[in-house]
Amino acid sequence: VGPEVHKLTNSIVSSSPYPTDSPFPSLFRRIREAYPDAELVSFNNWSNINKGIIENDLDVNKINEDYDSLLTDTIVDYIYEGNEPALMFVQLDDADHAAHTYGGFDDKYYQAIRTADGYIGRIYNALVENGLMENGLFIVVADHGETDDGHGGTTVEESSVTVAIKGKSVNNITLPEGTRNRD
Repeated sequence: VGPEVHKLTNSIVSSSPYPTDSPFPSLFRRIREAYPDAELVSFNNWSNINKGIIENDLDVNKINEDYDSLLTDTIVDYIYEGNEPALMFVQLDDADHAAHTYGGFDDKYYQAIRTADGYIGRIYNALVENGLMENGLFIVVADHGETDDGHGGTTVEESSVTVAIKGKSVNNITLPEGTRNRD
């Protein structure tokens, strides 16, 4: 469901825990219900995801770091320590900060995207090296696009995002026109 239904806004998720009995469960709740003993972990730069979007009483290991570089180091260490999560969610935020600071078409923004790409590569390589991609699914989704003066709005430029999926069961396809990131 979209925000017009679930009613989550930045101010709400920063101040209120997400209720476990919500009629709109997170993916973490769905997985916990199907696999009660599954290892679940959420790594975030924007800590409000762990605070107000993922339910608190699901035994999800919620880890926050203030910088993507630190977060990536923490994730890679976690993987190399032998952890095998059924679901590992990662949210990088430095590129978003660069867009807010410099604008969506500034060279510093593009450099932040290239840096994030390197972090994603480090995480992916750690998963491969530890055998977690043998049956794993690796999904990368941008949260929103940019315009010169817009950020995450409803224009085509702001609402078109990159989606990349890798795994042994993934076929090389193009998503149909009109597919939304929540689809």
